[in-house]
Amino acid sequence: MAFTSCSVLINGLNSQLKRSMCLEWLKMHSIDVALIQETHFKHIDKHKLANHYYHTAAAACYNSKSCGVLVLLKRSLSLSIIDCFESDDGRITYIKTNICGKKVALFVCSKYIRSIILSNYKQHFGQLA
Repeated sequence: MAFTSCSVLINGLNSQLKRSMCLEWLKMHSIDVALIQETHFKHIDKHKLANHYYHTAAAACYNSKSCGVLVLLKRSLSLSIIDCFESDDGRITYIKTNICGKKVALFVCSKYIRSIILSNYKQHFGQLA
């Protein structure tokens, strides 16, 4: 099984036009898995980046329109999600899945994360194995 993935620093997706352009770009480039940083979504908005072709598998959002990371999957991709994690501060999210019989974690973190903050998430890194 082969799939195409990308990591995108988007700097805000609160505009409908920008969300549409992003989804169109992903479809045009046949992206199966997109790891998106800086969505600037609030918790209630985290499923706004979805259409007939893509859905949000996991999204970490903050209370204000800052930070925000998400894992976007093509709907036609047959992945079963074993587990997911979404931080409350909008900086880290991941999903765990099986690909060709191997456990895989699709992990995305904010570009602004610092090592001191990262150390707070060590408990979750142990769960990735």
